[in-house]
Amino acid sequence: MNKIWEIVTDIFIGIIIIFISVMLYFGLKTETVLRSFYNKNVDEFLDNVKRNGVITISDYEKFLSKMDIGGNIFDINLEHRFKILEPEYRFRTLEEIIDEQKRNYTGPNEYHYREVITERPHVDDPINDGNLNTETNESVLEKAINGPADPNHVHDENCYSGHKHKGNLVFIHEHAHTGACKEFISYIMIPSTCNTCKREYIGGYVDYYWDSNLNTRVFNFSDTTGTGRCPYCKSTSIKNGELENYYQWSCGYDLEPGVVGSKERVPLNVVYYYEKTYPQSKERMTYNTGCYIYHKEKRMEFSLYDDTSISRAFSELLYNNFQGYCVIPEYISLGISTDRYLDEAKISDSQNLCRVTYRAYVNSSGTIRFKYAGYWYYDLPAARSYSGTDNPGFPSDISVSQLRSYMNKPTVNNWFYEFFRRNYNNVNNGDVSFHLHWFTRRWNSNGYSSWYEDTTTYLNVCDFDHTLGVNRWINTCGFEEDKTVDCNHIIVSLTPTHENQTVYVNDPLITTAVATYKDGSTKTVVCTTDFSTSSLVKDQDVTLIYNYTIDGKYYSISCKIKVSVIPRNKTCSKGHTYNLNSDGTDPGCPYCKAWIESLRVIRPETSPIVITIGTTLQDNGVVLLATYMDGHTEEVTSGYTDNLDKNYLGTMQVTIGYKGASITVLVTTVCKKIVCDICGYEYDLYPDGTNPGCPNCIRKIPVFTGNIMEYEHINHSEEILETLYDRGDYILNIDDIFTVTVKNKTSIIARMLLRKIYPSLSERWCLINKSEYILKR
Repeated sequence: MNKIWEIVTDIFIGIIIIFISVMLYFGLKTETVLRSFYNKNVDEFLDNVKRNGVITISDYEKFLSKMDIGGNIFDINLEHRFKILEPEYRFRTLEEIIDEQKRNYTGPNEYHYREVITERPHVDDPINDGNLNTETNESVLEKAINGPADPNHVHDENCYSGHKHKGNLVFIHEHAHTGACKEFISYIMIPSTCNTCKREYIGGYVDYYWDSNLNTRVFNFSDTTGTGRCPYCKSTSIKNGELENYYQWSCGYDLEPGVVGSKERVPLNVVYYYEKTYPQSKERMTYNTGCYIYHKEKRMEFSLYDDTSISRAFSELLYNNFQGYCVIPEYISLGISTDRYLDEAKISDSQNLCRVTYRAYVNSSGTIRFKYAGYWYYDLPAARSYSGTDNPGFPSDISVSQLRSYMNKPTVNNWFYEFFRRNYNNVNNGDVSFHLHWFTRRWNSNGYSSWYEDTTTYLNVCDFDHTLGVNRWINTCGFEEDKTVDCNHIIVSLTPTHENQTVYVNDPLITTAVATYKDGSTKTVVCTTDFSTSSLVKDQDVTLIYNYTIDGKYYSISCKIKVSVIPRNKTCSKGHTYNLNSDGTDPGCPYCKAWIESLRVIRPETSPIVITIGTTLQDNGVVLLATYMDGHTEEVTSGYTDNLDKNYLGTMQVTIGYKGASITVLVTTVCKKIVCDICGYEYDLYPDGTNPGCPNCIRKIPVFTGNIMEYEHINHSEEILETLYDRGDYILNIDDIFTVTVKNKTSIIARMLLRKIYPSLSERWCLINKSEYILKR
């Protein structure tokens, strides 16, 4: 039995050994295949980097994803070797830098001469002894000759100084003829020529007018005598020419109103402008012009013989809400009448069943309203009528819109049923209607003719005083026109006898002038002026005024003269002539006060004057002493001119000028110095003022020796991957060396089992270390 178990155990151990051997074989086989795959992946990655000279994130992550195949963990290191070249520098000495700066300046140093121009100041003290007045008003009047009136003068409206009515008493109508306007021949002229005496004359004519009632042209009169007999020599040998037609329009808008017509034809639908004595608008309006006023009255327009036009006029009044009219009906009755009565009655008849009457008025705000005035109704059963002015309940004060709303049969019937228990709806089996009454007329006859007269009571609702007159021009100025000729007193122009005058202070002006009158006559008159010669002026405009009266009315006319008021003068010891003050006192010679006699430099006292190149004498505080002709002195620190060439380095002669005087001095220019605000070292600028730079600071700047230092630098995985993921790629240069090292960190099961059998067996089954030169074959 034990033998059997030994055999079974051996068999089981043999099976295990066979299984382990197979597993080890295939495990090592897999390890070999994976190592070959990883080598190829590294080769592909290196080859791609070599060819492109760049590592992208996608390339790197693709490389890593392939290394993940097999489930092994690796230690992957990247290495980038490249050369760095750097120049070699050294520090120069201060003397080297200063010498170099001097050699580098190549700017010019040429002296430029220019002339110094200086003038004495202008002294505004004009001496004007000429053109002084030598006459007086009295001497001018003494030799003045007045001119007579113009014998060809013709009086016109300007010859009357009194009141003249003013105003444009015409209205401009804008009208274009339409199809409703009828053009007709208003006048026919027949030109004739006598064959005997050869005279030309109007041989005949035919006149027509337009009848608006017949709406047609009507013959007026004619005379054709001259067409058969000469009015001069009585000859009957007459030659008649072509007829000349004159035209007018039925609408009354003619090019030449008031005459027989016009030869000019006016086309349809073309706007022309016409002068009329009445306004074109039919609306209520008040026009003012000059001394006149025109009020266009607006009334209800209807014919006393046409009931339809009367009804239409009130409907239009309602449509316009009673606005824009000068007068309106004062009493309006709202009532009910039988239909037969309405058919047979005139529009001026009152209601035959009932009515309530309202009276129009204008309230304080200018609004038209209606007050209750009374009632009337007919009691059919009692066969009698009732009326009163008391108000049983009718609306007492109503507006235009309320009046319109009450103009119906139900409203009126309800009132009379509510207040008097009278129901007119059933009268004549309901054959009743609303009846409006506002108009009254009367039939008149004198035995020869008959006519209608409007007896309606109207209310004036217009703010214009109609008693002045309407629909015509009314004079409102309150003056009468003066017909007295005043052209020999009306001055049309005033001309000064002395247009330009020069006088001494406080001397009188000549104020005479020649007045020219409307009739052409002239007269020398003495004018007045408010100008005073107590102050000095030059070419001052002065107004001369002449006042006069005509028929007690004051008039004034003026003209202009040019006046110069000058002072008296004196000559000083230097020979200058100058003006005295207006009060006669001596102000001193203005020329001696303004003009210099000598000039010298008082600061600095050294010679030559040393200044910095690029600066002026005034910048360096050069002060002059000017001595004037009147003896006073002035220290001059500015305002003088010179010919210093401030850009020239060296010594030069400089001329200084001031107010017409000048002197010559020696000036030496030196380079400007500057202190470095960094190190505090003081150094010279270039002659042209440019800064060469602080040599002390410049010497601290290293300079290239001409030698290049070379050394090798290595970027490892950390630097490479940081740049790659920061920038998106990692760039390599030509001849750089890129190395990839791959080491396994884990082993497959087969190797681990094999190491149990052979402990000396290494764990390093995958070690790849490969390098490539970038972008190099």
